[in-house]
Amino acid sequence: HNDSDFLDYNSILPKKEETVRKYENELFASIKNSSKTVVDSFVAKHQNTLANVEALYSDSAFTPPYQLTFSSKGQADLENKKEQINGYLEQMKYNYFPENAIKKIYAAFTRNINDRGVERAKAIAVHGKYYKGNDKQVKNIIAECDSNIPKWISKAKEYRKIFVVPTTNNRQGINEYKFKVQLQIPSDAQFPVYDLNIKLPPEVARNSQTAKWFDKMMINNTEIKNEGRVKFTSPSADNDFEFQVSPVQMDKDGRNILDVTFSYPGFKVFEVSVMAQKPIIKKN
Repeated sequence: HNDSDFLDYNSILPKKEETVRKYENELFASIKNSSKTVVDSFVAKHQNTLANVEALYSDSAFTPPYQLTFSSKGQADLENKKEQINGYLEQMKYNYFPENAIKKIYAAFTRNINDRGVERAKAIAVHGKYYKGNDKQVKNIIAECDSNIPKWISKAKEYRKIFVVPTTNNRQGINEYKFKVQLQIPSDAQFPVYDLNIKLPPEVARNSQTAKWFDKMMINNTEIKNEGRVKFTSPSADNDFEFQVSPVQMDKDGRNILDVTFSYPGFKVFEVSVMAQKPIIKKN
């Protein structure tokens, strides 16, 4: 492209420009096709991968094998070519790959949460960190599996099932579990008050008669304690292992985040159901 040392430059110029365009186009097509082949193969191979999911997003499959730095047509053409290559790779990295992986892994997760359920839920949460698409179904799946995302409750007296995944990774000992609920129930009251009901798995609630089943329970970053007006009802077989807190005051215009942590000597996914209702008047 830069060479001008010819006996008759004007006569050779058309041929030279044609040759430059030919090699440019061949190089561009080669990089583009190679990038597509590598990333397509990588994504197909790892859509069901559960281990080291974070590392997948640093793989060289999402980087072109060569970065174009020149175009005989100028900077605008160079940027356009780079965008065609990098745009496809970014689409695969931040949309197609996480979206399809999340859907596939979640389908297997919901078939049997006891079959590598923790690994699948955690893999979905990691994919969710990178997902930039707009699929509502995918976003809902991410929210269901990420313990740091509050699960919404917008209607009173309706139970909301929640998957509870360990936040630690001790396969042979005690793990910490956490779930969050965002209570956004319409109310005319300035300071709405509700009873909170949490249906627990029997193995989590089995020792609640002698010790608290949870480590900490917070509402809007304030710890809920069994004292004063607030009363706890212990879960047992007689009440279908339902734990109740009554009454709990909400912030009408706030986010009302219920944050619960508990410990369990196991590494599995639990299901709990949470419901809020207007306080029931009880005797004594």
